[in-house]
Amino acid sequence: MAFLRRILAGVLTLSMLSFPVCAADCADARRVELDRVVSMLSENHPDLYAHVSREAFAAKRASIAQNAASWDDFGFALEVQSLTAMVGDAHTALSLPVDGAGTLPFTIAWMNGAWVVTAVAAPQRVCLGWRVEGIAGRPIAAVERALDPYLSYDNDTRRRRMFASAVTLRGALVHAGVLSESAETVALHVVSPDGLHRDATLPVHADGMCTLSALRRAVPVTEYDPNVIYKALDLVPYTLYIQYNACKEDENYPMAAFAAQVRDTLTHGSYARVIVDLRANGGGSDGVLRPVLHELIAAQQRGIKVYALVGEGTFSAAVTGAVQLAQLGAVTVGTPTGGSVDHFGSVVREVLSDGSRLSCSTQWVALSSYYQAARAFGADSLTPALSAPQPVDDYLAGGDRPVACVLAQPDHLPARTAAATATGAIFTVDGSKSALTGVRIGGAVYVRLRDLAAALRGTRAAFDVAWSERDGAVYVFDGQPYLPVGGELTPVTGGTAYAADTPILRGDTQPLAYAGAPGALRVYDLRGSHFVRLTDLAAKLRFSVAASGSAVRITTK
Repeated sequence: MAFLRRILAGVLTLSMLSFPVCAADCADARRVELDRVVSMLSENHPDLYAHVSREAFAAKRASIAQNAASWDDFGFALEVQSLTAMVGDAHTALSLPVDGAGTLPFTIAWMNGAWVVTAVAAPQRVCLGWRVEGIAGRPIAAVERALDPYLSYDNDTRRRRMFASAVTLRGALVHAGVLSESAETVALHVVSPDGLHRDATLPVHADGMCTLSALRRAVPVTEYDPNVIYKALDLVPYTLYIQYNACKEDENYPMAAFAAQVRDTLTHGSYARVIVDLRANGGGSDGVLRPVLHELIAAQQRGIKVYALVGEGTFSAAVTGAVQLAQLGAVTVGTPTGGSVDHFGSVVREVLSDGSRLSCSTQWVALSSYYQAARAFGADSLTPALSAPQPVDDYLAGGDRPVACVLAQPDHLPARTAAATATGAIFTVDGSKSALTGVRIGGAVYVRLRDLAAALRGTRAAFDVAWSERDGAVYVFDGQPYLPVGGELTPVTGGTAYAADTPILRGDTQPLAYAGAPGALRVYDLRGSHFVRLTDLAAKLRFSVAASGSAVRITTK
């Protein structure tokens, strides 16, 4: 039933507007409300005509104004929504529960490349889980095209999610010409898993959603939990699972306290990986997850792998969270996100005279200008590195394919300690011999972070280092001259190195992104100093490194 609740929640977010019954003199009142909508959009949206010409938008507005009395209440609402939808922005829409629209007794969802019946009137329950190929005598693709003008979206994943909400509204199907006004039934043409075709006839005037039978399934422990904003669970083998359902703080359980729980769990337990589940996260405020991100950075430095689950329900600020996780080295898993990576956002809302709400974006959020991990996607969905769509049969059996995909990845418990031996290598920087020394851990060369900063002073790869007592983190300031604290470039010796618990973060304008390149640093603590794998830093700062025999050459030019 949790799956059904998510579908019904989508129905309630469909952009709609409710107007009083139109009497002879109501056309002027409707035009006033239309003007108010246009004014709100014009005054607040950062680029109202990014996806539609001024001429087309003005022509649609004029057509609605001219025919303001021609439609019933719901038809006029849809026409106003179609004007708003022309903006091509998923955050800019008219929103109100769909009272009066007439809800049809079925729901569908996009699963593994097809539309599937997820709930239906009880007499047709045999069709649950079957593929939908047509509605009211039309191919499903034709129905999608008919409803498209009334949907606010900015990528195809979001379009499908909004279509799944709109297609269950009798008023929307009638207005779009899919269903006749006088129709008493609607037929779903469905196909069973073994190829059996069937027309499932449903009453148009059903008694709301109470007549529905929903897909029954074994519920996995990773099922969306509507009662929590975030929680952590143990999965086997060696896996910590974090479900993050909204970008906001639980007033009874602050994110800082939750991050402390995550830190304590990872520090005292045996974990090879962490999963952060953003699949049901519809957004909220950016930055809420920051304390947990700090802990995940520290976990990656100790060799723990991090995965981020995404899907069509990942929207707005949740996409930002997924991008930040990817930038910090997490592997994204699942299906494309409902929210676009670069998108209009920072919404303001206005309540209209009839109580309905108009949402409008106020700025362009260009994540690709901050994060290299976002650059491949631009103004489109974030496509996960590991695709894991959910097959219907596996879903019914209680499977969670994205989680199973992660658990199938090779795992190893990261070593808490490692032997460090002096390299004895001669280091050069841009051809000149350097006093830099290092240790070898697991076959790789590690250098003390402050030693490297001192060695690169005066080069194009210069950086400064600072400790933040407030954040409990070390910050690296790329491009800043290093300020020595004493003891730099003294010879280092071997010993027992410990996987570092302190996150090392970049301290410039790239929020929580240590550097321009995605990926985690591997860091060890040796005698109270942070030793970082030299090749990791080379990938993130402006230098290259090459080793040959007993020589390690660093080049910044």
